[in-house]
Amino acid sequence: MDHLLAMRLFASSVELGSFSRAAAQHNLQASSVSRYISNLEQSLGTSLFRRSTRQLLLTDAGSAFYERARTILDEVADAWRLASASSADVIGSLTVWAPQEFGMVRLNALIPQFMNQYPGLSVDLTLGEKESELSSAKYDVAIHIGEPADSRFYAHRFARNQYVICCAPSYLELVEEPAFPSALSEQNCLVHTGRKIWQFSSAKSSVDISVEVSGNFRANLLSPILDAAIAGGGFARLPSWLASPYLESGQLTTVLEKYQVKCDDSVIYGLYPEKRSISPKIRAFIDFLTERFVGIAQ
Repeated sequence: MDHLLAMRLFASSVELGSFSRAAAQHNLQASSVSRYISNLEQSLGTSLFRRSTRQLLLTDAGSAFYERARTILDEVADAWRLASASSADVIGSLTVWAPQEFGMVRLNALIPQFMNQYPGLSVDLTLGEKESELSSAKYDVAIHIGEPADSRFYAHRFARNQYVICCAPSYLELVEEPAFPSALSEQNCLVHTGRKIWQFSSAKSSVDISVEVSGNFRANLLSPILDAAIAGGGFARLPSWLASPYLESGQLTTVLEKYQVKCDDSVIYGLYPEKRSISPKIRAFIDFLTERFVGIAQ
């Protein structure tokens, strides 16, 4: 058995949520992926997936194996990149799509650095909010926050989208700091439209905590919520890529640090068309983002 291929198929199945999607990504039949996974489990002497559900749910052994396999696969990919970098010039035009706020807050300052690093490359950046725009083949790379639904793209994870509950220090002088997530239901919260259920997990419990929050301010974008939080308007749930500069400056402070804030969009990916050999310009951009986001959204 090709153990490296088996690890790739296993990781793809976990990340895409099904054997059929993993098969499509690797140009294989779903039955072939299932056979590889079964052989891998036999080789390891343990089950990696729970077979009693329709969803692909990992066992404890599967979760541990995935973390190590993902690391190994990333290191193998890095080795290939290093070996081939000397024979490939990063030149031409790179077309990039990104969510509007993420682009304005993070990419706008990074793109000039990237172009300075690769003077033979030009960048065409489009910022938008409609994910339907991603279906267009005109983009070399698309930044996607959350698990991608379109299997036509290869997804490379370059950062975690960690969330925090935060407020202005002055706000804590007016209200009692919440000791438990449930206390937020009695507090004034700044709500991202359509996301009034805030979820948490704790190392002390295997049960997730869901809290329905409300407040006197809602917005369909995160930037107004950030501004309201800095102004002392209430508690906000914000991604670290947006909140971290203000946490470092002391304009915001975190609460409920003993709990992990859970969100569906917990990972940031670079999406690009599935090809057997990734182009040097795409590889360079993905590697650049991975390096720049270490410590920011990890």
